[in-house]
Amino acid sequence: MKKPAILILLCSSASMFCADATGLRIGAPLPTGQTGAIVANVCTIDAANKACAWIFQAQAAATVTTLLFHYGTRGGTPVQHRISIQGVNAGSGIGMPNGTVAAAAAFTPPADTSWDMTGTALAGCVTSNNCMQAASIANDGAGASISSLTLTRGTYYAIVIETCPNATAPCTASVSADATNKSTFVSSVTNIGTFGRTAVPYALTNAAALPSTTWTKVTDTPIFGYRSASTTYGTPLLGNTSTVINVNAEIGVSFNIPATWWSSYKVLGIRFIGQTPAVNSSVKISLYNGNGAAAPIQTLTWDSDIIRVNATALESFTLYFSDTTLQTLNAGTTYRIGISPQGAGTAIAMATLDLLAAGDRAAFPGGTNFAYTTRTGCSGACDAQTAVTFTDTTTSRPLLELILDDITAPINTATTSASVH
Repeated sequence: MKKPAILILLCSSASMFCADATGLRIGAPLPTGQTGAIVANVCTIDAANKACAWIFQAQAAATVTTLLFHYGTRGGTPVQHRISIQGVNAGSGIGMPNGTVAAAAAFTPPADTSWDMTGTALAGCVTSNNCMQAASIANDGAGASISSLTLTRGTYYAIVIETCPNATAPCTASVSADATNKSTFVSSVTNIGTFGRTAVPYALTNAAALPSTTWTKVTDTPIFGYRSASTTYGTPLLGNTSTVINVNAEIGVSFNIPATWWSSYKVLGIRFIGQTPAVNSSVKISLYNGNGAAAPIQTLTWDSDIIRVNATALESFTLYFSDTTLQTLNAGTTYRIGISPQGAGTAIAMATLDLLAAGDRAAFPGGTNFAYTTRTGCSGACDAQTAVTFTDTTTSRPLLELILDDITAPINTATTSASVH
């Protein structure tokens, strides 16, 4: 007897595609729970066999060519180091590097401050742009020349930094650091907020002879990264800043949702991290089609007295547009949302995550489709002017997310079904 057909209906028509996706959020590079200036936790290599490591699960079957690390500070003339990809020992509560090197590169930090971070705050790294370094894979664990390593999606790996253990390429000798030629590396950062702490991936430090099982797991958000020829993975944070603006400036996000994601959508509101303004003032949230050379297509004027606390640093804002009818936006088109103080002395700020290269935005949700955008030098509130246009900073992602409504299917999406006989 023929089995009855079972129809699995995913979407009966394009008009029904996520039409009631009210409140869907997109665009925040990390969970928006920052509680203060992001501060670095460092791993120090200042004695024989000390090491730093990061454990992660491969997101894709990426062919890795480059490993990223965030340098901290140096002492004297640093020695040569090796950075490698290793396997992970699992079971019995270990979850640590297994000491088997699959790919490696060598680097020697400079005997000056050109890589150094200032204190424990990451903002100085944004100015110098040298704290985050990229090392190209050059050899495997046996010294044979390779330029890449293909990961297996879902498999756990470790990135390990240590002083060169021997003269096997890419290292040229066996060396050991001490207090006079030490280096520190940013293992993780604090103040992303409770939702920013991660159980996987995570960072570790080791002060024992390698290989060992005496690694110490580090709390908070790990800072590491790796690249293929086309994509960056991990949390390769160079630094973060919080830019304060007044009445003659506007800050926000530039975004272009690919047409392959959906056809059209609406923006209901935004959520962002920033400094709160003073009392007795107002701030306008504006949605622009393009670079600000035309008037906003959607706005909200927010009274700064309607807030939990005024004139304090880094609070979370959730604000909704007040237009009776929300504008329908087209996927594949660039839009911007700007935040502009409406009076002198209002002063508001937005926090950003800053990166070594524009392509490193791909490591965060939303990828290179989002960028930090600003305009300055306006004669009064920027939202009322079209002479000054926005400039995008493609190496920064603002801690801002869009709150969406009424998403429609991609163009030419037909009714999708599957049947089993």
